[in-house]
Amino acid sequence: MPGWSEHEAGTSTDIETDEVFVVISGSGRVRLEDGGVLELRPGTVGVLAAGTRTVWEIDEPLRKVWVTER
Repeated sequence: MPGWSEHEAGTSTDIETDEVFVVISGSGRVRLEDGGVLELRPGTVGVLAAGTRTVWEIDEPLRKVWVTER
């Protein structure tokens, strides 16, 4: 199932589903529970596994397109 979403500047937490996404605009980072950090910039492709706890730290309003199995 495809979709798109926007995230205003700020911080939020999430428990992810299996997802592949591409950042269209904005910037920030995703901090993963294992200590990894995914920098977010236009063109960034991210893959998140179901059940992963994340902290989204958004510096500039972020827009992304995503695809999940459901």
